[in-house]
Amino acid sequence: MISIFSTSSFLILLIANQILCDECVKKSPCECTFENGFGYDLSGLDKAGRKNLEANSSSVVGIQYIFQPCTDSTTLPENHDDKTNPCYPGFAVCLHQSGNFTLLAKNEDAVLKVNPDSTPYLVYSHGNNVVTIALVCSNSEHNYLFENGPYTADTEVNLILFSKHTCIQEIFVVSTLSTGALLNITLLLIIFGYLTIGVAVDYFLMGARGIEVIPHLEFWKDFPFLVRDGIKFIQNGFKIQPSDLSENRDVYTSI
Repeated sequence: MISIFSTSSFLILLIANQILCDECVKKSPCECTFENGFGYDLSGLDKAGRKNLEANSSSVVGIQYIFQPCTDSTTLPENHDDKTNPCYPGFAVCLHQSGNFTLLAKNEDAVLKVNPDSTPYLVYSHGNNVVTIALVCSNSEHNYLFENGPYTADTEVNLILFSKHTCIQEIFVVSTLSTGALLNITLLLIIFGYLTIGVAVDYFLMGARGIEVIPHLEFWKDFPFLVRDGIKFIQNGFKIQPSDLSENRDVYTSI
């Protein structure tokens, strides 16, 4: 009995562990998924007309952050797209200040993470630069990017993004066990419990040893013959044949 409960508890804990896993596994620079099929996918931002998101610093006049998730952008403000611009080859986060540009991060540097309180955020580590973008789920059709806290230095930037594309969503459907699989598992548990309890009873209470500890041993020895007799009984139209009587075996009663 204890073995049955231990096995059942193990299976329940195993399933619960699969569902409640806290790690959001990175699939791409803008996607991560939990094992239960849910996760975050920012590719909708990348497809939204390929427009950069911009945020002006609220603490320092003249500082502007330009952001493009998932795939690097080459689109810069007008008259600033020359090849000498450090952000021109492609950027995820670029800082614009008084006509000067600083490359802060590329999308290959991105890692999408989830806090213990289920709050997602993007982290870009590029050289000495660390850009952290908090992601807030919004019902608005528009995307909004703001500076998250006062400006400290170019090497440490905190932004916050409000968008419907930052909401948790079902990335893929986790296949569940079929009815046949559940029946097979149930049958195996019943067989395991039957053997465990039967052996324990025969060994400790009945004093059986060796092969005799198998529960209902005589029945299982006769089982192949009982199956054969049953098949013959059905083939004969549910009638007893003289050969069955001559063998002096138990047979099914005629209908």
